[in-house]
Amino acid sequence: MPVTDENLRKHKTEQFITLLKRCRPGITYIILHATDAGPSFTSISGSGPTRRGDMLAMMDPALKAFVEQEGIIVTTWHELSNRRAKSQAKR
Repeated sequence: MPVTDENLRKHKTEQFITLLKRCRPGITYIILHATDAGPSFTSISGSGPTRRGDMLAMMDPALKAFVEQEGIIVTTWHELSNRRAKSQAKR
């Protein structure tokens, strides 16, 4: 399969949906390095296509629709910290 933006987007979106389907309820931390890896990126790392695929998947309406359909809450560590602080303050 040729490395095109369309193929990267489709493949990575499918991978993220599969990953999310396997997650159990609770907090799941997914680390990714979404990058618009330009031509010079190969001088830094060979991971350019993977990082570009992550970026394209994160912008894919199909992934957004899946997350919304499943009721998945996308958050940040800052927001989680605030929720925890508010929860502990109520005790």
